[in-house]
Amino acid sequence: MSKMLFKIILVLKNLMSWMPQEMKKNFLETFAKFHDVNFIWKYERDEDNIAEGYPNVFTFKWLPQTDLLEHPRLLAFISHGGMNSVTEGSSRGVPMVCIPLFAEQLRNANLLQYRGTAVVVEKKDLMNGKVLEAAIKEILINDK
Repeated sequence: MSKMLFKIILVLKNLMSWMPQEMKKNFLETFAKFHDVNFIWKYERDEDNIAEGYPNVFTFKWLPQTDLLEHPRLLAFISHGGMNSVTEGSSRGVPMVCIPLFAEQLRNANLLQYRGTAVVVEKKDLMNGKVLEAAIKEILINDK
């Protein structure tokens, strides 16, 4: 990992909207383990205060996703692997952690993983924080 003032991982909103609270908590606990990485999470319910107590997690109702994907300190993009996210992330060379949920997302995620630009985490593994942690570490450490 390069020594920058701050590092960013972008988390897509649609990925989290369906999740039960306990699963969101697992995400937050995993994010907290990466002290030197800031996680920017598109989360539309400010009243939930979901990131309260997590100093490296920042939530916003709206984000300029395409601008953030071009930011030089962006390390990765956590997404469901939908075609728009895949196209936007891939065209900018951003490594991804893909968590496919339905439709074409699994195929997209597997294609990215085959090309070496993504790590795929299955939805069924999200209750195990170690799986997500391993995927993030792989993206941060792997120089591919």
